[in-house]
This record gives sequence, C-alpha cells and structure tokens, in this order.
Amino acid sequence: MFERFKKSKPDELVPELLRAEDVRKLLKVSLPYVHKLAERHKLPCVKYPGLGKKGKKDVIRFRKDDVLSFVNQHYKA
Repeated sequence: MFERFKKSKPDELVPELLRAEDVRKLLKVSLPYVHKLAERHKLPCVKYPGLGKKGKKDVIRFRKDDVLSFVNQHYKA
C-alpha cells in the first residue's frame, strides 16, 4: 500500500510552497492584494496558525501550481 512513498523522495511528496512575498513578485502586485486574494478564496493557500506571542499573524503559503493556474484562468488573449 505504501510502496510509492518508500520509493519517493521527501521533496516529491510535498509540493513547492511559496511565501506571499514570492507570489507578489510573480504576479507583480502588492502584498495586501495577495493576502486579499487568499482571504477571499480566489487564490488557494495553505494556512497555519501563527505561533508565539499574542496577536501573531497566521502563516500562509501558496502552491506554485495554484499560482500558475490562477494566472492561466485570468489570462485574456
């Protein structure tokens, strides 16, 4: 059952994750705009709760494939 995982390298199991700053640079938009896209579920993301001191912000990451799909969906020829 787990044969494919035994043969896979660890980095093949987890997709490449980008920071919001990386997405901002790829899309050439502002950082608040990237956060709004994520909050409004327009751009899928992985969200983890912030750790540490009170009021720490959540951490969000984006799959590179999702960012590229977002671009393709909004492409106008």
